[in-house]
Amino acid sequence: MVATRWSVGYRTLGALAVFAIGFGMPASGWAQEHRPLSSWLPRLSSYAQIRYTEHDPGRDAWGLRRSKLIFDGGHSGKARYHVQVIYKHNNGSRTDDTLYVQDAYFAFHAGKVGWTIGQFKPPFGLERFEPDARLYFVDRTEATNRLIVNGKLGQSFARDRGVQMDVGWKAWRLSAGVFAGGGANQNQKSNGPLGVVRLQWKRRGAWRGHRWFVRVGGAGSTRHADDLDLSHALKGVPKLWVKHFAGDDRRMNLFAEGKLGRFIGQAEVFRAWLNPDSGVSWKAQGAYGQLVVLPAKGVSLALRNAWMTPDADTPVPAVHNWTVAAAYDFRNIPLRLITDYAWYVGDSSSMSHVWRFQIQYVFAKGMPLTH
Repeated sequence: MVATRWSVGYRTLGALAVFAIGFGMPASGWAQEHRPLSSWLPRLSSYAQIRYTEHDPGRDAWGLRRSKLIFDGGHSGKARYHVQVIYKHNNGSRTDDTLYVQDAYFAFHAGKVGWTIGQFKPPFGLERFEPDARLYFVDRTEATNRLIVNGKLGQSFARDRGVQMDVGWKAWRLSAGVFAGGGANQNQKSNGPLGVVRLQWKRRGAWRGHRWFVRVGGAGSTRHADDLDLSHALKGVPKLWVKHFAGDDRRMNLFAEGKLGRFIGQAEVFRAWLNPDSGVSWKAQGAYGQLVVLPAKGVSLALRNAWMTPDADTPVPAVHNWTVAAAYDFRNIPLRLITDYAWYVGDSSSMSHVWRFQIQYVFAKGMPLTH
């Protein structure tokens, strides 16, 4: 193990100072003490995550994984707006040390149809829609991060600008959207339009005194790109193919989730078909499955197996790992501790293991900015 890397810039010192001060603030009570003058005035939610990561072989480092400011207003289920801003530092990421707008959208209902307009996540995948503040592992799988629509695409944070409709009937829910196609926070470069459709079915009930929940579904997407940088999502594929990809990009996702009492299971399969205007076509694919046990209130234990290959037709090594995780949510303060350990199978990675530990603190949840 080499010396711990921790480089703190002046912009991060302010974020860390707020993080430290926040431990003494009754964040969970802020939303209850005051009511806003109007439901349309913004309500603030905010949290931060500080993470320690140890690689073998390689380096270990502390980083400000995420610090977010979230503004919500309007009426839930009727018409509302949502804006989310993120800042990160020392994660070895292209999105470090810059303030980005992740979400900025307006949602409303017209009859039985829900509409969302603005910048947000296209309806593709399951794990990607689970809030990072509530994950059972420190981070999402490589299959999710790289094979969802706009995964690892520049500074998009897997978001795009567009319009989406949602309609439900009994246990079914259909989501369909049309997006610009080039990813949020960057030049679109005529990489669209992007069409995405997701269909899911879910039921819940009780069996022998235990509550159960089941959800299954799938999604598909298509777009034609003129200049799409897929090199970060599909590492291992020749850069000549992916750095300035021009052609058809089609993707598929299937997912299943189930809960019975204290046990939660979840799995997803991803596939992407890349057909360039000129050159060789190929497909990328990946999957994961995980099991979570909730042995006590605020405690979770989890096991996951995940793999991903950027080109299923050539001997490019696939990322394949097992991960175990444990998390604890404190009862009286909005503090969460989570750790996980991943070990890599065969020659799937230059690393043999990764250990991560993360501290999360919620500064505010639905706090009115005016009262």
